Amino acid sequence: MHKHMVFFSNLIIIFLIIIGFTVIEYNDAIYYQSLAKKQIENDVSLAMLNISEQLENYTFEQRTVSQTIANDMFLKKWIAEEESSSDFSVDVNNDHAANLYHYLKNYQLTYDYDVVFFVSSITGNYYYQDGFNKVVSKDNHFDNWYYNFLNLPISYDIQIDRSETNNFDVTLFINYKVKDNNGNVIGVIGNGRHISGLQADIKSLQEKYGLNISLINIGNAHNSYTGKTQYFKTAEALAKELDISPDIITKNYSEKHAASTSTRCIAIQHINDLNWNIVVEKDIDSLMETFLRKLYNSLFFIIVIISILVALCTTFLTHINHSLIKIQNTDELTGLPNNRIFKSDFDRILFKSKFFKKDVTLFMLDIDDFKHYNDSHGHLYGNAILKYVANLISSSISGDGICARWGGDEFIGIYYGTPEEVNSFFNHINEALAHNEYEPISLSVGIAYISSAKTSHSCSQKHNLAYYMNLADEALYKAKDNGKGCCKIYSE
Repeated sequence: MHKHMVFFSNLIIIFLIIIGFTVIEYNDAIYYQSLAKKQIENDVSLAMLNISEQLENYTFEQRTVSQTIANDMFLKKWIAEEESSSDFSVDVNNDHAANLYHYLKNYQLTYDYDVVFFVSSITGNYYYQDGFNKVVSKDNHFDNWYYNFLNLPISYDIQIDRSETNNFDVTLFINYKVKDNNGNVIGVIGNGRHISGLQADIKSLQEKYGLNISLINIGNAHNSYTGKTQYFKTAEALAKELDISPDIITKNYSEKHAASTSTRCIAIQHINDLNWNIVVEKDIDSLMETFLRKLYNSLFFIIVIISILVALCTTFLTHINHSLIKIQNTDELTGLPNNRIFKSDFDRILFKSKFFKKDVTLFMLDIDDFKHYNDSHGHLYGNAILKYVANLISSSISGDGICARWGGDEFIGIYYGTPEEVNSFFNHINEALAHNEYEPISLSVGIAYISSAKTSHSCSQKHNLAYYMNLADEALYKAKDNGKGCCKIYSE
């Protein structure tokens, strides 16, 4: 009887142990399944921020160029002189038309676009950099984009469409309305790049974050292109692919929207500047199956797996954080701080200088005749000049200040010293640049003194960064007027 009691007692203990381990591992499985899903959602959310910013940056130049041309007085004057006859512009040798072709060609070559075009609302003529294309018509389905765009209450739109002037290649177009002084639309200006550049950027982001990325048009004009690219899809096609309602995908969400299913983590974000919805998706099933299978092998194996996952996630998040900081705060070409970090650090620099009772001087400069280097030797040579100048200033200024790239060939910085010391510093820089490995280079520098009494703690006060930039900019123009290659100190 005693033996039976021991046997049954052991069975009960073993049974309880098995139940205990089963309960523990089941709870662990549920817990870590939830934890893993949250981690994926966090990864998706973090990646979404970077993806949105990079897509906006990718189209920023095209949008800016179209807006610049649309507001250019040359184009508006040209339109005012255009004759009403559609036959007028067919003559490529006509001086008036040739001026427009030359104008569009300059932009096309400068920014390496596939096409730069103008459609006149007066004649319906479609011009592009290589000549006259056609007269747009409501009866031509290829021209739907134009009439649909005119009916939208927006100044510009972004479209994926086929380019009639470039072998009908799928192209990313930025279209901008040209208006007269009374606000009437007198034409549409636009530029286009082959879609491969955008797709390469998205592919890089997909590989970087291990996500599936799709783009949906929800506010731009509809056109004749009904197909889909690898990443730019129709709402119906993507909804079917993700097994969710098209209404969820096409809503204009003010903030990131989660539309996850049991097998997928899905996030949707609207980009106002592009009128696109970004849909980011990651499959959960395969990860969960592998994780749960390993989890049930043993408690020890679970601990090992968890440790590995924590290490990988920590490394992954650290990498993303470092990448974000580098992307956001560093100019990719020169390696200098960019204007974003310079603006955000300006008040801190002033506070520090006031605390240590240092003189602080703001300088703004640009490379004289920089366009000459690009036009004569190409943009790669121009980039090399920018890098060379940036390295020379950065290594020379050392701990006496900071220098940032403001944009183009313009630089801005802070020097811990008087304006006279800054003047002397850049005179030495100009001497060094006059004898370099490329060709003589010179800088025009505007200098504005920031006294301790004027130091502000908040850019909302009277003397902020914009205030001192205006002073330095005024001095910079005087340096240009004085023959370039020199420094000018602002004085009232």
